[in-house]
Amino acid sequence: MNTTTVTPENDRLLTQDELAARWQVTTRTLQTMRKAKKGPKHIFMGKVRYPLSEIIRYEKDQLSDGIIESKIRTPGDLDMKAVREHIGTKKKEEAQ
Repeated sequence: MNTTTVTPENDRLLTQDELAARWQVTTRTLQTMRKAKKGPKHIFMGKVRYPLSEIIRYEKDQLSDGIIESKIRTPGDLDMKAVREHIGTKKKEEAQ
């Protein structure tokens, strides 16, 4: 999920410090997430920048769909594959 993306001109770019404050995590957590290829897409322009639209998209993807959130300590602790499998299972059940 962590690939460079071209953003609309009006999309605000948040710094690592701004995103860390928004999520109440350390900048080290964000660095770890990037290294693990987790988290919102980002752009490197001398410093790491996060397009606000990608942050919002990532946050929406993390919303609970019956997943126990108490086990998630930081956004990086969430196993995206498990989330997608859970959502896919739930959609199949609803379709039946």
